[in-house]
Amino acid sequence: MRHRRRRGAAGAKLLAVLLLGLAGAGGWNYRRNLAAEQAQPRPYRGYTEQAVEQLAAAYRQEIQELGARSDAARASRRGVQDRALLDQQIGEFERVQRQAERERALGRRLGAQEAALADLEAELQRREAERDGVRLFLRRLLSF
Repeated sequence: MRHRRRRGAAGAKLLAVLLLGLAGAGGWNYRRNLAAEQAQPRPYRGYTEQAVEQLAAAYRQEIQELGARSDAARASRRGVQDRALLDQQIGEFERVQRQAERERALGRRLGAQEAALADLEAELQRREAERDGVRLFLRRLLSF
């Protein structure tokens, strides 16, 4: 009987040490994950959710407009015209260069707007994930 009591006490001590170790490791992991989250750049962190949604809507509208302008520019593209005289050939080359530069500028602007929209949508997703406090706590506690 004494032998069983000793074995039970040893098991309880082992369980207590194991639980304390898990609690300490969990607390350390939680703080590590929290610090990593706070170190991530979030340029829209200080904005209200309504402001972020309004910005995203404005970017979506501008992207749609730029996309339409880009499509129209591609559709109105004229091929290279064969010219007989050298000065006409140079003029045609310059026209094609200007047209191509306008299309590239539209593409660059469209890409920049799409990148900004992606940042805004990522911020909205982070905020959505942070709404569920229990899930956020468990993610910080259990993620390695």
